[in-house]
Amino acid sequence: MELDKVYSEIEELYNLSRKAIEDWNGSISEKDKINLINEAFTTENLKNSSYAEKFNKYYSFIKTLPLYKLDKKAANFREIANIDIIPNPVYEENKSEIDKLQSCLEDKTLTYIEKAEIRDKIMGYTVSVSEWVLKDYKKAKSKGKTLKIEPVKIGEKLFIDVIECRYDERGFAPVNFDTVIREPDFL
Repeated sequence: MELDKVYSEIEELYNLSRKAIEDWNGSISEKDKINLINEAFTTENLKNSSYAEKFNKYYSFIKTLPLYKLDKKAANFREIANIDIIPNPVYEENKSEIDKLQSCLEDKTLTYIEKAEIRDKIMGYTVSVSEWVLKDYKKAKSKGKTLKIEPVKIGEKLFIDVIECRYDERGFAPVNFDTVIREPDFL
């Protein structure tokens, strides 16, 4: 039964997650979470799992497709609507470096590979959030309820939104802009 297979996958991933944190004490930072994930979900740890079996099935299917011809319905993928953003606290802390990298992308003499490496460095400042978080932010921004922060340009028509949020060692937390009270701007 298909449902049994789903539960089997969840159980396999749950057990790896549980094993990774069983000796952990205290709070956990975003960096620590990433390290634990990288240590727990290795190819070796997943090689005999139903998750790896499903991944390999989809990977084999994708490899047979011509570039830029993936039909989501044919692939039958679970739809995940996440967007990469730069949290405002991260942007403010690293503004000079991000601005410098953004300026480097304007250099017409750079190769595609060099530009991709610069984009990767900028992407190192991003976090993935649910699409609804960005939609809520943009709606609040259109109503003047947020800080006015320009997106980071990483290509001719490619931008990464910088959004006002809470972000610290515990990770990302959206702001409820309906409850934020701001002092008026004075000229």
